[in-house]
Amino acid sequence: MVYLQTVEDELKFAVEEYQLWIHTNEERRWRNFVGSLEKSFTDLYELTKGTPLAKYVKRSYKLKQTDPLLNYIRVSRNAVHHSSDRITAYEATGVPGPHSVISGMNVTSVDKNGIKTVHDAAPNGWVELILILPTLEERKNVNGKLQSRKFTPPRTHLGRALKNPKSPEEVADLAFQFYYNLVEDIKRRNA
Repeated sequence: MVYLQTVEDELKFAVEEYQLWIHTNEERRWRNFVGSLEKSFTDLYELTKGTPLAKYVKRSYKLKQTDPLLNYIRVSRNAVHHSSDRITAYEATGVPGPHSVISGMNVTSVDKNGIKTVHDAAPNGWVELILILPTLEERKNVNGKLQSRKFTPPRTHLGRALKNPKSPEEVADLAFQFYYNLVEDIKRRNA
């Protein structure tokens, strides 16, 4: 019998961080969520090593390497721990006013005299900044040479198309369901 409490605790922490992230849009909450999901899998993998349950976890490990959504989560976790890359971004939607340039969380407008003004919202229009998943870059040193590979937000998961590939919410929900279902399956087999 394998004791899975640490795995379950890590998944609970992931849910707590996700809920905080939904209310705050703080990237650190998203980073914690991604890190906790991956940690729960690592813990499960280590706890089942050398047991009859290992073969079920190994199947999921192989799937994590080929499924676009699970692989994106893995690369996000690696970006958190091994680089200073951002793993979320903002996309502006709406109707900016004339001569408006969106930069970060502000809108800069330029009047007819060339004078720039920074606003929280676009003058003569509206802009909403939506949190999205950006393209990530994974860098590895292979035989002394730096190699990089780009990972766009996943468009599919387990062979099914995502409704909105840039949506952190959809990606988070599907990733969490995968990890949760895996743990539940292992618990059933461990009983």
